[in-house]
Amino acid sequence: MNNRGIDDIQIGASDKSDKQSGRGPIIFLIFVILIVGGLFFANYYFKKSNPEVSAKDLFIMQASNTNINKIANNQIYEKIYSKLLTEDFEINNNINFTNSIREFDNEYLRNLDFSKFDIKLNSKRRGSDSKSINEVYLKYSGNDIFNFKVLSSDDEIALYSDEIYEKYVSANYDDVNKIFNTNFNFNILKNKNKIDLSKSDIQNYLVEYKNAITDELTEEMFSIDENYVIKNNNEEVEVTSYNLKLEQADLNYILIKLLEKLKSDDKLINSIITGKDDATVFTIDSNTPIIKDIKIGGQDIGNQAETNIEDNDKINIDFKNILLGNKIDISYNNFILEINKLIEKLKIYDGNGLECKIYSSIQRVEKISILLPSNNTLEIEFPHTDSDKKTSIRITYVEDEVKDGFTLSIDKNEESAKTEIFANYSFIEAGVINRRINFEIDTEGTVNSQNYYNDIVVSYLTNDGELKCIIDNEIRFSVVSEIEELNPDNCLFLNNLGAEEYSAVVQNLYNKFLSTYNEKRENLNFIDYNTYGESSNVIEVSIDEARNALYQTVSGLMTQAQLEGRTLTIQDLNNLNIEGHDVFVNIGEESAIIVVDIYMFSISKDFYLTDIQ
Repeated sequence: MNNRGIDDIQIGASDKSDKQSGRGPIIFLIFVILIVGGLFFANYYFKKSNPEVSAKDLFIMQASNTNINKIANNQIYEKIYSKLLTEDFEINNNINFTNSIREFDNEYLRNLDFSKFDIKLNSKRRGSDSKSINEVYLKYSGNDIFNFKVLSSDDEIALYSDEIYEKYVSANYDDVNKIFNTNFNFNILKNKNKIDLSKSDIQNYLVEYKNAITDELTEEMFSIDENYVIKNNNEEVEVTSYNLKLEQADLNYILIKLLEKLKSDDKLINSIITGKDDATVFTIDSNTPIIKDIKIGGQDIGNQAETNIEDNDKINIDFKNILLGNKIDISYNNFILEINKLIEKLKIYDGNGLECKIYSSIQRVEKISILLPSNNTLEIEFPHTDSDKKTSIRITYVEDEVKDGFTLSIDKNEESAKTEIFANYSFIEAGVINRRINFEIDTEGTVNSQNYYNDIVVSYLTNDGELKCIIDNEIRFSVVSEIEELNPDNCLFLNNLGAEEYSAVVQNLYNKFLSTYNEKRENLNFIDYNTYGESSNVIEVSIDEARNALYQTVSGLMTQAQLEGRTLTIQDLNNLNIEGHDVFVNIGEESAIIVVDIYMFSISKDFYLTDIQ
């Protein structure tokens, strides 16, 4: 595989949508995507050599003359995806990592040497009833760390690890969220939230809404400028500029008409909404010891629900999710209310209008440049390639005031039985690229194949180094062997338990999971302080020093409790802090597991201190 670094995609970016002067409503970007995509599907009703063709006609023709189709046409991957939804298959994945990033912001990733991980993921699925089994084998430095199985269907999921419980534990998907105190949308995995429109439906809608747009565009809005020179891959190219300029009032008027059209299209609305409002965020009683402080990308997952406060001035429609092909969790009536709210905002929105320039040479469209109402810029470039089998596109979006944005580059190479795609997503922050996500996939097979082989590389690059995930993937479409059936002899069904027993079992399962996690992390050397050579922050603390620090601190707390006329319990150790040491605490009914730096100890309810080897 080509080992070029894959440039980035930013993920968890801060939301600046409330800052009208910075970005403006995302609806303007939707408009741009709609008009460019819709015009692309327009037929060639005109010929450039016809002297009677207007500037408007030529603009429309040029907009449909890009190589977006070659980039977007991923027939082989669409075929694989379609077969994965309906046919029997087996998938084998071998996953490895390389890493040169010395330290992560996330405390649960810090100091881990990813290059020592080896993950095997084997999956089988029956298309007839959507039942599947997934087996996961995790190794670190050649040591078996954790193995588990997952059986699933459309309605329930069962997990098995002999280190957690002697049987499968079966639950519906809501129960899984309750156990781990999460709010994950499992419908994404079950493919239940995908927008159910066929390719012909999408094309028809694009043409229909394109026509609705172009019908409102007058000839005076278009112009043509000749004898421009631009650069493409450092080559100077002579081009003609085909221009569209919309005043803000005209743009608002067209967008409102499109939204009114959408409101009257029940079929389209019902295809992009689930018909229900956002799922309830599950909570667990405050006395339950759950993970509350795991942070991903700087966001506190435990407090996430508290930030979802309704804002009457905010448009609660996730247009980005729709563009990714997913339905949004909203009822029909609330969707209409949100559209009405957006229409009212557009009526008073004050911006600089929209300008679109299509730069075309004699052979092709070279570049599309768009100036959005808030002076943010969107550029789509079509770099020259050295082969007809190769296609490239580069998209750059930059916010005017803060100079934040992104670049997305996609290179595609198609042979008779091999497809290569290289994608680069770079985060622009204050005008500088400091982070990148790269994705590269080499696929062997055709649309008629029964077996596919994929080499996948995903890279995350910063100024501090690179984390790379390498996946060897094999997909075989064939009749799968028997998938284990669940019964009371091999499975604990949580749904069959009474409320009191259910709570106790869930709590015990969570405690066992957490204690097993801590034991694996420490005893099997999850943290390798010698990974980074001279730059490593080696903790030069012996187990004796850690044990003595814990003993002295707890003894001091016991003395303080006696002076206050009370008895210290292990529950009082929940917020234990030992100066100069990293401390992690997990409290159960009979004992507390306490990690001091890299050493694990147990304190019983009678306050006996024991090393955990």
